Parts: sequence; C-alpha cells; structure tokens
Amino acid sequence: MVDDMKPLERRNAILAAAKPVFARRGYHHASVDDIIRRAGIARGTFYLYFPGKREVFATLLDELIKELGAVVRPVVLGPGRPDPLVQVRDNVARVLDTFVNEPELSRILFHEAGALDDESRAVFRTFLVHVRDMIKQSLRSGRALGIVRGCDPDVVSACVLGCVRGVVETIVQERRKGLSTLKVAEEVVRFGLTGVLAGRRLP
Repeated sequence: MVDDMKPLERRNAILAAAKPVFARRGYHHASVDDIIRRAGIARGTFYLYFPGKREVFATLLDELIKELGAVVRPVVLGPGRPDPLVQVRDNVARVLDTFVNEPELSRILFHEAGALDDESRAVFRTFLVHVRDMIKQSLRSGRALGIVRGCDPDVVSACVLGCVRGVVETIVQERRKGLSTLKVAEEVVRFGLTGVLAGRRLP
C-alpha cells in the first residue's frame, strides 16, 4: 500500500503513477483523479505532495534534467583515455538510454507538448532550454579541446537538440527489439556531430 510507505517513497510512487497516466490520456485529459487511482492513494495524500498535475509534470521534467546531467560526462584527453569522438558517442548513447528507459515520459514530451496548458508549456520550454544549455556547454568544451570547429553555439545546439529529439521520438515509437542505442548514437554522431568536429571521424 502506498499509504504505508515512507514520505519519499510515497512521493516517488505518485510520480511513477503519473507517467503512464500522462502518456495514455495525454496531459490535457489526464486528471488528478486519474493519478490518484493509478497510485492507489487518498486524495488528501496526493495534495500533501503536489498542488496539482502541473506540479507533478514539472517535477518529472526536473528529475529528467538531473538524470541527463548525470549521464553527460566531460570529454577528457590524455593517455589511456578513449578517443574523444568515442566519448561523445558514449554520451549520446547514455542520453538515448535515459529517454528509452523513460518511454512514457518521452511520449508525453514529444507527442503531447502542443496539448499542454500555458504554464506547463512554459515548464516544457524551460526543460528544452536546460537541454540546449547542456549541449552548448559541450560545444564550448569541445572547442577548448580543439575537436569542435568554430560555430554559433545557439544555432548548432538547436540543430543537435532537433536531431536527438527526432531520433528519440522514432526509437521510442518503434520500440525495436534488440535496439542498440550505442549503434544509434554512432549514427547520430556521424550524421549530426561530424559537421561541428574538426575533421575527425569515429575510429
């Protein structure tokens, strides 16, 4: 029973219940009642943790940002280090894995964004800004290491985000069995990132 859990466990159970509700009903049609039923909790318990579904959605995005931040690692040069493009590929693979492991949240992000209310749409835009900022920082780091050409980070980060977003949408939709996100990441690097790298190719 959710109501027998510790506070943090109960909060996480509410968030876990909200993901399939948002994915199946869409953000606009999903309700607090739907989340409550899915979580198996009392209405009062829900409101101890969240004022409404908008705050649940915002929390899910905040936690996804933290997950993405944890899997994107700095590219490091030096003896014994993997080739920098391999490090870039592995970063992309971990990002893809994060989205693939969150198929319900990915579907609501990429299919239901237009159905969000104004405040939730603003939350979603903030999420995209955070992701673009992460990409821009990676571009700047790559430039400092000499593996990224001079470029407009605003434009290129938007291109990279669009590429990754399209790939995520496709692989989450298709749910191909045995899909290797590492191979997909290599294709992403070859297609999208070699245009910003200083004449390098994956070994």
